[in-house]
Amino acid sequence: MLGIYYLILSGLLGYMTCSLAFPKLKNYTQTTYKGRKIGIPSEFLLFPSSFVVGSIMTTWITYIIGYLARDSKSPLKLANMVAIPFFTLLCLIFYSYRYYKGMKENKNISLVRSQTKDQDFNGYRVTKGELVYLFLAAFISVFLMFYTFYIIDNKLHVGFTVYSDFSPHIGMIRSFSKGNNFPTQYTFFAGEDIRYHFMFFFLVANLEFLGLRLDYAFNIPSVMGLISTYLLLYILVVKITDKRRVGFLAGLLFTFRSSPSFFCYLAKKLKESNIMDSLINNTEFIGYTPRENWGLWNLNVYVNQRHFPFSISLLLLVIILFLPNLYKMFQSFDKERRPSIKNIFFTGEGWLIRDYKLAVFAGIIAGLTAFWNGASLIALLSILFLMAVISSNRLEYLVTALIATGLSLVQSGFFVKGSPVSPKFYFGFIVENPSILNVLVYIFKLLGVLPLLLILAFVIKKGVDRYIMFAFLAPSLITFTLSLTPDVTVNHKYLMISIMLLGIYAADLISKLIDRKALIYKGLALVLILLVTSTGFYDFTTLISINTRSVKLDLNNEITKWIEENADSQDVFLTAPYALNQVVLAGPSLYQGWPYFAWSAGYDTHARDKQVRLMYEADSHRELEALVRENNIRFIIVDRENRISNDYILNEDNIRQTFQCVFEIGEGEYKTSIYDTSKPIK
Repeated sequence: MLGIYYLILSGLLGYMTCSLAFPKLKNYTQTTYKGRKIGIPSEFLLFPSSFVVGSIMTTWITYIIGYLARDSKSPLKLANMVAIPFFTLLCLIFYSYRYYKGMKENKNISLVRSQTKDQDFNGYRVTKGELVYLFLAAFISVFLMFYTFYIIDNKLHVGFTVYSDFSPHIGMIRSFSKGNNFPTQYTFFAGEDIRYHFMFFFLVANLEFLGLRLDYAFNIPSVMGLISTYLLLYILVVKITDKRRVGFLAGLLFTFRSSPSFFCYLAKKLKESNIMDSLINNTEFIGYTPRENWGLWNLNVYVNQRHFPFSISLLLLVIILFLPNLYKMFQSFDKERRPSIKNIFFTGEGWLIRDYKLAVFAGIIAGLTAFWNGASLIALLSILFLMAVISSNRLEYLVTALIATGLSLVQSGFFVKGSPVSPKFYFGFIVENPSILNVLVYIFKLLGVLPLLLILAFVIKKGVDRYIMFAFLAPSLITFTLSLTPDVTVNHKYLMISIMLLGIYAADLISKLIDRKALIYKGLALVLILLVTSTGFYDFTTLISINTRSVKLDLNNEITKWIEENADSQDVFLTAPYALNQVVLAGPSLYQGWPYFAWSAGYDTHARDKQVRLMYEADSHRELEALVRENNIRFIIVDRENRISNDYILNEDNIRQTFQCVFEIGEGEYKTSIYDTSKPIK
């Protein structure tokens, strides 16, 4: 299937790019940042790096070609006809050269082997623990993605915990795979620019266009993105701590969040006689902080926002690549001189660029993720900024940041009218009655014992580890001090990134307790593991329970098929405020979809609410025609949601007498009618 071939090409091109841009990448798994040998298989780093980097590059190239071919009948078809042979040719040239070069090197290696018996030329092997870690990471990734989004008997099942956010996501996907969304517009707020990070969904759309079934097209890159996050997190942890066990524990903490919510919930349920039934049959996320019951902090975020773990992978890769500069500065303090302003800021080593390739290509790859997930890019830049303050070769950070920021601004200038974000000081996040004390109380209510473990780890650690913890704290500072969009709730992603990274040191502290000989310390470690994972594990069981229910959409539905065959993504539909339904599945551009999605992205939904009301309530042909022309409406849909709306009084007779009804199905209140405004009734 072409879709699978495209993914394979992406991985091969990603490996090619990483080999050229970061030639020492495969050696990163051989030693820790302090120089001790660890011998993790290089595939643990190369696989996710190749997938993420390759997917970003091939998807952007395909999109650009599609955009240039936007006036053709099928831009995606033409884009793939150019891109796939081009990618194939690049791979043939590169890997043929590598094969020829490898043949020559093998002859030299054979000669050396014949002269020395002690040299070991074998790669590092995967340990049993790493095999278990990889299996569990793959299992949970596959299970979560396919459990919440799958097709059976031509029915698309979208789980209850994800269907809401999947409304605009599926709309964006289908606008490309079934339509022509070039120039790209947000399908839940048609006729405007595109402020939402949509490139992951373009990748999914292209895979569906190339023949993959919708659920496979969506789930396969989602699975690979989450597995990549697990693998790169493991590499980062082991390189920092020199302990595989800490890598496993950090993965556990990443999977199951720390929170006191389960214990508070359990304490309330102890008063009930059927406590086990209550725990097993619960179908709501638990929580005692604002919006915690949305599933805002657990695994559902990675299932719901599938472009998020994909982008986290890139963040982890760039941190892995830049941390040697930080260690280099601190190691110079240990060996040669004490830390001082002079030694940190007024030495050539502190500023000179050591690796131009690293600085430039890291900036390019990071910058290209601005429309994959903007929060991850902002979090990465904040971490790199703090790392750069006390690092050697800090001009490398500057080059990377300038390129990444520049590319982000170029993309924003191309896609967005104005600025995609409106940064302003906003203290307290979603804390009620925000103050410094209330924010601290909120953090402990949200995270439980984890902050105490991190404080203790900070006290115990010294030098570079303390500073890394400080740098990893940067995204969480954004959470509580800035608002970049109208909905400050989305700042939770920054805090989640900090928690994931700082969890490394909580895991290291627990590991040190396990290493102690006395059983009391091992028992304490077990208690701590239970404290920091129980709520997350219970959230996982709740996620399973909630998603036994799903929104079901018929892939052969007549409304969906008619829109796919008779409308284009540039045709604007006037509809009720849809979330996920058969119309959205077809991928049309809605004048005003469910307003929360567009509002949170910064669009003026209130003005459109007024226009929607005026059009559906219009009293005359002339008034309706003028409003339709003003708002560039091509099709008007009238269905039950319009008829029972509390926002306006539907004047369906005026619509029917003004424009031709080109599609109709159902009866009475449940009848759905589509009117074509290009066909007025004379």
